[in-house]
Amino acid sequence: METNNVLFVEWILIIQLAFCILSVVRCNEICEIHATVIRRIENEGFHRDIHSLVEIVTGYFTLLDDCVMILEETMPSGLYVNPDQLADMRRFRQVQACPVGMVDIEASQKDSLPHSVYVYSSLNRTENLLSASLTLPFHVRYHSPTPHGGYSMVQLAAPSLLLHCQNDMQCVQGKRIHAPCRPCGSDLCQWVNLTYKT
Repeated sequence: METNNVLFVEWILIIQLAFCILSVVRCNEICEIHATVIRRIENEGFHRDIHSLVEIVTGYFTLLDDCVMILEETMPSGLYVNPDQLADMRRFRQVQACPVGMVDIEASQKDSLPHSVYVYSSLNRTENLLSASLTLPFHVRYHSPTPHGGYSMVQLAAPSLLLHCQNDMQCVQGKRIHAPCRPCGSDLCQWVNLTYKT
């Protein structure tokens, strides 16, 4: 009788250990997020577009529910976004983007500072894949003439990828930052800054 009790207790301990191991493995699976951003610049001259395709994959599709993302673009002094153009595009639901701070669209490159723009998008879901396709118009500033002519080089840095979901994202790796909850809004939400591959 005592041997049966010992075996019963051992089986219970083995089952509890198995549940603990499965819980840890499942949590790691749920929290894994892999993001990719594919970008291309179109058009020539002073008026161009950045096209970005964002794909976010998670090991468990219920982790990310009702999510919104921001691509935070940093425009160097040689480039700018036009706030009036972005306001018109927001009104017609073509792009949900808003510059951070003031942008002087008349200034030349030497009289300008870099500025940021938040490009918002909802994410389309296909099982465990979240994706978005965004287009941001931008413009090239006039540069100072060079002694021997030629072109000036302007380099656009990689954007930051920020993610905000309605459900708890505590197990998602990444720095937490505060940014506007919606384009040009004043209320702030907590966003996760995701690392990604290009």
